[in-house]
Amino acid sequence: MKRRFPMVKMLYEFWHDETGQDLGEYTLWMAFVALTSAALFISSSASVSSIWNTTNTQLSNAARATASWIYPEASPAFPDALITAPRES
Repeated sequence: MKRRFPMVKMLYEFWHDETGQDLGEYTLWMAFVALTSAALFISSSASVSSIWNTTNTQLSNAARATASWIYPEASPAFPDALITAPRES
């Protein structure tokens, strides 16, 4: 009578089975892409912050210049005059 070892057979089949290999490879590629993009975002945050600050400054200056042209009593020292200035209908 031949003895069978079901555990050894199961381990052998598990070791030689390649049906889930592509899923593992796709997972590794996704992790690589995620880590690379995170590194790029972190390294570019300083330049994005600089661009944002420059744009914010230019828009604030343009708003003050426009406000002083429309409402001469509104000055950059008193920006609240923009809120309380009467509007013409």
